Amino acid sequence: LIYAHPMRFSSLLQNLIGNAIKYQAKGTVPKIDVKAKDNGEDWLFSIKDNGIGIKDDYLKQIFALFKRLHGKSEYQGTGIGLTICKKIVESFGGTIWAESELGQGTIFYFTIPKAEKTRSDT
Repeated sequence: LIYAHPMRFSSLLQNLIGNAIKYQAKGTVPKIDVKAKDNGEDWLFSIKDNGIGIKDDYLKQIFALFKRLHGKSEYQGTGIGLTICKKIVESFGGTIWAESELGQGTIFYFTIPKAEKTRSDT
């Protein structure tokens, strides 16, 4: 059982999967692996892609509002998507982070508690 607002959870997945599709090297066919694992008190979700990847130096910055790592001519976007993802996950009482290797893809992880925790919105 997941305690999460269905529309917000759907928006979270759409954004992360959409980014996995968007941030591909030209001519590359997207490969996206979505998993959920029972971690006892919470669910651990992962979304792994074969995209362009992110430099280690930027992994903590990517969740900041309007933080863009590429020009709009390279990849469309506003720089708010991952900020929204972070706010959604935190509103459910979870955490979100990423691991990546430049040119090798990215894995976004997030947790959603099984039991209700104090949060701003379900």
